[in-house]
Amino acid sequence: MSIFISKVKNNKIFEKALLLRKMNERKSSNDFYSLLLKRKRLEKGLKLEDVASGICSISYLSRLENNQTDGKDENLKLLFEKLDLNYEVIKRERNNNIFEDLLKKELSFSKKEMIDEISKTISSMSYTNIERDLLVLLGSIVEENFEEARYILSKLELELSLFSSDELLFYVYMFCCYLYKTNQNKRAYAQVKVLNSLDIANDFYKTLIWDLSIDVAFIMGEYEQVVKFYFMLAQNKESYFFNKKMGLHKLQMLVADSKFNIQEIIKEFLKIKETINMNDLLVCTNYYYYFALIYFKNEMYEKVLEILKDFLYDVRCLSLYGYLVLKIGNNVDKAIFLSKLKENKFTKYDYIYEAFCEYLNLTIHGENKTHLFIYLKQKILSQNSLFYDHIIKEMSLRELIEVGLSSSKYKETLRYISENEQ
Repeated sequence: MSIFISKVKNNKIFEKALLLRKMNERKSSNDFYSLLLKRKRLEKGLKLEDVASGICSISYLSRLENNQTDGKDENLKLLFEKLDLNYEVIKRERNNNIFEDLLKKELSFSKKEMIDEISKTISSMSYTNIERDLLVLLGSIVEENFEEARYILSKLELELSLFSSDELLFYVYMFCCYLYKTNQNKRAYAQVKVLNSLDIANDFYKTLIWDLSIDVAFIMGEYEQVVKFYFMLAQNKESYFFNKKMGLHKLQMLVADSKFNIQEIIKEFLKIKETINMNDLLVCTNYYYYFALIYFKNEMYEKVLEILKDFLYDVRCLSLYGYLVLKIGNNVDKAIFLSKLKENKFTKYDYIYEAFCEYLNLTIHGENKTHLFIYLKQKILSQNSLFYDHIIKEMSLRELIEVGLSSSKYKETLRYISENEQ
C-alpha cells in the first residue's frame, strides 16, 4: 500500500488572481485565429520576420498574434500559407467551442462519441499542440487513465502563460476533476471554492463548476454547500445539459438535507429510481450507496448491510459494509467482507479506503488495541490532508476513541479528542 501525491502545481491551488488576469484579457472576432497563428509559428520554430516577410510588417504581425488588432481574411490566408496551412480548411474544420462541446457529450453519457471526436480532432492540423494536449487530458480523465492525466497536467503547467482565458478555465476545471477522481478531495474542494469565487460569464461553465462542486462538497461532508449548489444548478437556464445527473445530485441533496424525515426520503429515493438509468453500473452503485447512507445516518445498520451486500466491488461500499460488519455483523457477514476484501484490487488512488479496510481486517483478526490505535492515527487520520472522505473520517474517529479509551492510549485519546474539538 503506497501513498500517491499529485505533483501538479507543487500541491498548490490555482489562485483567483491568476484566473482573473486571464479572464480579463481582451477578445476579438479573430482571437482564435491570431492565437493559432502565433502557436503554429512557434511550433515550427520560425521568427516573426520569417512569416511577415512579403506580407506585412513585423509589428503588424506581432500585434495580430497578441490579439491587439483584428486581421483581415486575405492577410490571415497569406500568413497561414507561410506556415503550410490552408486558412479555408482551418475555418471549415476548426470548432472554436471544441472543449465545451466535448464536455456536453460527456454529460449526455456519450463517452464513445466523445473519445472518437477527440481522436479525430487531435489528428487535425487546425488545432495547436496546447489544444491537442488539453483534449488528450480530457480523454485520459474520462477514461480514468490518471497516470497519463498527471503527466499532461504537469507538462501543460509549464505553458500556462500561453493559455487563452477559456483554455485556462478548462485546464483548471479538468485539474479539479483529476483531484476529485483521485480522491485528493481537500485540494479539490479548495479549488472549487476558487472557481466559485469567479464571475464567469459563460453560463455552461458556471453550471459545470456547480455540478462538480456538489460531488466534491458531498464527499467532504459540507452538506450545506451540497444543498446550495444543487439549487443553483437546478435553477440555471443551462441545467438541461445536466438532466442525466440531476437525479443523482438530488439523492446527494436528500442525504445532505436533514429537514427531511426518513419516510419522506425513502419515498423520494424510490421516485428518483424510476427517472435514472439503473442499467448504468456507476449510476446504480451510487444510487444504492446514497440509499445506504440514509439508513446509516439514522442508525438502521441492518438495512445498510442488506443494501450494500451486492455492491462490495465499490471501495466506498466495501468500507462502510466492513465497518458495520465489525459493529453488528455475524460470522457469515465477516466472511463475506474478508472474501470481498481479498478479491478487491485497490488502486493507488484508493489509499484511504484500502487503509481503512485493512484496519477492519486487523481488528477482525484480533490485533492488539495499542497497535490498532497507532494504525488509525498514522495510516488513516494523518492522511486527511492528502486524501479525504468524511464518512471514512467519521468511522475512523469513532474507532480511535473506542480503541484508545479501552487501551493504554487512554490519555493520548483524551488529548486527541480535545485537540479535534477545537
